[in-house]
Amino acid sequence: MAIGAWLCLSLSLQLATARAPGAGSAAAVGDPIEAATVVVGVDPRLGLSIDDVTVALHSHLAGTALVPDVRPLDGDALRDPTAWAEHRLHETPGARAVFWVVADDGIATLHLWLPGDAGAWARTLPDVDDRDAQTESIGVMVRGMATSIEAASTAVEPAAPPEPARVPVDEPPTPTQVVAPPRSHVDVALGYLGSNLADRAPWQSAPALRAHLVHPSRATVALGLAWAPPQHAGDALTITRFGIDAAVGVTLRPGRRVRPSILIGGVIEAMGWELRGFGRGWGLRAAVTAGGGIDVALTARVGLTALARVDAWCRNATLVVDGPTGRERLLRGHPAAATAFLGIRVRLGGEFLHPRRPSARHGDR
Repeated sequence: MAIGAWLCLSLSLQLATARAPGAGSAAAVGDPIEAATVVVGVDPRLGLSIDDVTVALHSHLAGTALVPDVRPLDGDALRDPTAWAEHRLHETPGARAVFWVVADDGIATLHLWLPGDAGAWARTLPDVDDRDAQTESIGVMVRGMATSIEAASTAVEPAAPPEPARVPVDEPPTPTQVVAPPRSHVDVALGYLGSNLADRAPWQSAPALRAHLVHPSRATVALGLAWAPPQHAGDALTITRFGIDAAVGVTLRPGRRVRPSILIGGVIEAMGWELRGFGRGWGLRAAVTAGGGIDVALTARVGLTALARVDAWCRNATLVVDGPTGRERLLRGHPAAATAFLGIRVRLGGEFLHPRRPSARHGDR
């Protein structure tokens, strides 16, 4: 919460500098400030209650002569938020400024649209999973930014004395827009993995765990673990498999709801067998892999992920037994096999990749 307050103070100072009169002038005591409306749009993907946000804003804006107008953002507003903000600024009676909160690639960002040529501002909200804390962060930041606009726009320049003549002061430069930098993130998925092994074991199933590290440059590193419990391959043969795969590639369309990816890598697999009447043993296989995946975001942190790839086995395993009629080959893995994965993905925050400096929480002494 302290981070949100610090960001509001920083933006308040910049806005006051950009809109206040020149050096040496002071605000005159005038009539009471008329009530003004502050429009706040909320991205439905954040999962925040419009009523809770409205209550929080009324509490934080108490005594400021500012009235919040909170509404959800529809599809058109999410596609072109600046056009929505400009429309709201002109259509809402007494509108002083328009804010909107959106989930940009899993990160909640508060935007401010000012009238005239002041443009838009953006500030990243503190990355918290508690929706009540996030609602309070919105209230704190909107109050700081809205009250600074109110103070700067209502300041009255006093009449200049007859002499000496006032020296003209150059206008301060326009503050630079600050946009939150993209951040690395880790996607962890748990789901089903299936692959074909041999003629006697055409398709085997296994639970699998996968992790993808996605860099802001779109580079992707993927790791996977899969374990196929004992499965029958014929009347007397049972096969068990444990595989570890690694791949590198690129993620396309970052920040979109549907994100495809391309990956190449390799897999090492330990294959165990048990043959009734002959005992058991293990073999090691290795393959080069190539494939692609697709990720569909359901919420800011949860989504569905799918992967399909081809495994070209450089080192394969063949099971041969010596029977009464001579040597008999019971199992030989295909030289190339297909593998598919489907699971639920959870996006982990990049706090350990981008650590924040320690700060006091809201209410601490």
